[in-house]
Amino acid sequence: MKKKKPLPIPKINKSSVEIDGNKEVLICGCKGLEHYSETSVMIAVPEGRINVCGENMTMRWAGAGKLLVCGKIYSVTLDEVNDGKNI
Repeated sequence: MKKKKPLPIPKINKSSVEIDGNKEVLICGCKGLEHYSETSVMIAVPEGRINVCGENMTMRWAGAGKLLVCGKIYSVTLDEVNDGKNI
């Protein structure tokens, strides 16, 4: 019997954001946390940095490369990084 090779886990090359009203933001494709306070969260993603602003912000880990930001959300923005490639 031949030994089967495990399926490779794909690398995440882009992020996605899901917004649930003004209470929660789910960010997939997180590379790291750059800043956290009760009024703002900055998360590094492959495309640059996602900024979430609001009040009473809390964070929850939502799985590999996923982060759930909760609170009263006012804005979600993307600061793109241009490293010579088209984004």
